[in-house]
Amino acid sequence: MEALIAPHPTSLSLVESWLASHDIDLTTAVQHSGSSSWLSLRIPVAQAERMLNTKYSIFYHPSTSSHIVRTMEYSLPRDLHSHIDVISPTTYFGSMKALKATNFLMPKVSPAEESVNPGQLAAPCSSTVTPACLRVQYNSSTYVPVQTSRNILGIAGYLGEYANNADLQVSVLVKLSL
Repeated sequence: MEALIAPHPTSLSLVESWLASHDIDLTTAVQHSGSSSWLSLRIPVAQAERMLNTKYSIFYHPSTSSHIVRTMEYSLPRDLHSHIDVISPTTYFGSMKALKATNFLMPKVSPAEESVNPGQLAAPCSSTVTPACLRVQYNSSTYVPVQTSRNILGIAGYLGEYANNADLQVSVLVKLSL
C-alpha cells in the first residue's frame, strides 16, 4: 500500500530542496510517513510565516473556549503547486473531532403523513426526514429502479459516527413499501 501512495521521487526531491533552502535539517527536523506521502516538521511560527509568505494569528472560538493558530492565506513557490496537496495548519478552521450526536428515534408516521407531492417540500419535511422528503429534495421522486436485484447501498461513517442499525431497518421497510 505504501508503494501505491508514495509520491513520485521528483516531487519528494523538489519539496525537500525547498525545505533545505529554508535551512531545515532534513535528517533531524523532518519526519516521513512510511510512504513519504506525508512530511511532518516542527518549526517556529516565524519560520513558517517566511516560508509560506503569510502571517499566523491565534483565533478563539467562544462556544468551545478553544484557541487555534491559523492563517487566512498563504503561498508556495509555483513549481511546488503540483507537488504539494495540503499544508497544515493553514486556512482550515473546521474540526477533525466528531460532532455531538443529534440522532433520535422518530415517531411512527402514517403513510398519509409521509406523502409529499413531487416538486414541492411539504410541512412534514420541515420537522422530520423521510425517504419521501429526500426523494423530493433530490428530485428523484419519479425515479423507479430497474436493477433492483443488483443495487447496493453503501454507508460511510467518519470520526466515530455511523448509521444507526434501527434507521437502516426503517429505511428498508419504507423502501419496500414505495
